[in-house]
Amino acid sequence: MKQKDWEGSASPVKLLLFFGILAALCIIGILFPRPTESEVEKRKLTEFPAFSWESFWSGKWFSGIDTWYADTYPLREVLIAGNKAVQSLYGIRSNVIVGGETQGEEIPDIDGNQGELPTLPQEDPEQKNDEPPKDGNVSADGEMISGIYVSDNVGYGLYYFVQQNSDWYAAILNEMNTRLAGKAQLYSLIAPINGGVLLSDSLQKELHISDQRESIRYIYSRMAAEIQGVEVFDALREHVDEYIYFHTDHHWTALG
Repeated sequence: MKQKDWEGSASPVKLLLFFGILAALCIIGILFPRPTESEVEKRKLTEFPAFSWESFWSGKWFSGIDTWYADTYPLREVLIAGNKAVQSLYGIRSNVIVGGETQGEEIPDIDGNQGELPTLPQEDPEQKNDEPPKDGNVSADGEMISGIYVSDNVGYGLYYFVQQNSDWYAAILNEMNTRLAGKAQLYSLIAPINGGVLLSDSLQKELHISDQRESIRYIYSRMAAEIQGVEVFDALREHVDEYIYFHTDHHWTALG
């Protein structure tokens, strides 16, 4: 059989295989149960967005569905692991992301009316805390810290917004503010990691990481009015050409 005839007969097989794989992936995405938590990333996955006419007409409802579908796809973690395995065979690269790629939650709009501020749950006086093991062994599950972008031998930490964690931080400070009322002024300075400050806005969008400036402002909006939030993001942005972050991690240098 000539090569041309072989290529012609193989084309229907290729098309059938291609569309068969697409159909199988669609069936998995529709019929298989969707996870609610990521065991690898140790976080809750995106929930299906609540419907409102405002979000419908603005398009946020549809973008929320896109995020939910991608974040909770049944084979998501398997596909990510496979993608990483393939990328590891590329050879020497100047730009690479170390760890699992993920996507932050949508940052709520700050409209001056955030409703009831978050508070800590009430402690049960009868509930006893488990004492840590005295031999120094840690039995709790560890946490995989993923999302490091490496470019030109510099590592950049990538931030993904999680509303539950942000509200929890605000709740802790609100509780402290209540206990320190009339005794001390409470300040909060949330330090942005280097990825949000040094990476360009266009690259951050390409990497699907959350806007740290807006995330910090959201957290401050969830704090009591008496708490003074200190914003340093824009001040750091003014000095991106200086050595304000270490190249090996996301911490500030003495200059920063």
